[in-house]
Amino acid sequence: GSGKSRLLAASWGQAGVMAGRGVREGGGGACDVRAVRVISMSMTGLMERARTAGGSFRHDPLPTGADLISLVRVVHDHDDDTVRLLLRKVYDALPGGGTLLLAEPMAETPGAAPIADAYFGFYLLAMGSGRCRSPAELRALLNEAGFVGTREVATRRPLLTRLLVTHK
Repeated sequence: GSGKSRLLAASWGQAGVMAGRGVREGGGGACDVRAVRVISMSMTGLMERARTAGGSFRHDPLPTGADLISLVRVVHDHDDDTVRLLLRKVYDALPGGGTLLLAEPMAETPGAAPIADAYFGFYLLAMGSGRCRSPAELRALLNEAGFVGTREVATRRPLLTRLLVTHK
C-alpha cells in the first residue's frame, strides 16, 4: 500500500448502502444516494481521494484495502444472523491488526435505559427487523466473528450512539 491509513465507512439506510469506498442502491429510496455522495465528495475535495464500488454485504465480499472499517448505526437494523454475516465479512476485509469502529445505539445505556428501549423498540418495530443489543451482546458477536480486544469508548450522546473499538 501507500503507507497511508485507509477507511471503509459503511452505513445502511432505506435509500441505500453508502460507503467511503462503496455505494449500493437499496431501491425504493426517495433520493439517489450515489449522486448525493458523489456530489458531497466533489464539493469537499474528497473525490480525488475516494472511490465508490457497488455491492451487497449479503452476497458480495466487502472491498479490501482499508485498515479501518466503521459501521455507524448499521447493526441495530438487522437480526442476529445478518449481523453475524456482516461482521464476518468485515473481519475478512480487514488486514491483520485492522480495526473496526462499531457505533450503535445500545441497550442498557446507564441513565437512559427505559427511554432508549422504548424509542428504539418503536423504531425497529416500524423497520420490521433488528434490535438494540447491549455492549456484552455485541462483544459476543464480535468475538464469534474473530475480533479481539474490544473496548468501549465514551461518546457525547450515549443515548443515540455508543462506540466499540475492536481489532482483527
